[in-house]
Amino acid sequence: VATGNGDPQTGLGLDIEKTPVWPARLVNENLVTVAAFDSGNVLSPYSNFGKVSVDVVAPGGFTNDPMVSCAFENTRGVMFVSMNGTSMATPVAAGIAADLWSQNPGLNFKEIKELLIASGSTYPQLQPITVSGKHIDALSALQLSATKNVLY
Repeated sequence: VATGNGDPQTGLGLDIEKTPVWPARLVNENLVTVAAFDSGNVLSPYSNFGKVSVDVVAPGGFTNDPMVSCAFENTRGVMFVSMNGTSMATPVAAGIAADLWSQNPGLNFKEIKELLIASGSTYPQLQPITVSGKHIDALSALQLSATKNVLY
């Protein structure tokens, strides 16, 4: 679930614990709520956040960069439209969740969520505003998943 892209007037991220955004504010065991970070390895200024309900932070496009890491030329030589936002970050998390499940089909949704939250690099500035305090990291999650029998 995307956290949302901030206050419509200012464009700045909101604390969704104080100003709920739905369904991101829901704290359900089967939801992974995703905020966005930018090139500075911090929360993007537009990304909503929340210590209780925002699980992880994923790349969501850079506010000062017209290109996004997923913009490639297609066979016709036309560039895809570049966008940024928490809606761009959320599919990154979903893709990593799919990789985890592909690597280990016996995982249930709780275990996948736990792996997403437990893996990745910790950033002190994210710790007070997200559950994990981490950037999501595919390699770290897959490596942690490989040791699942040790973890669970």
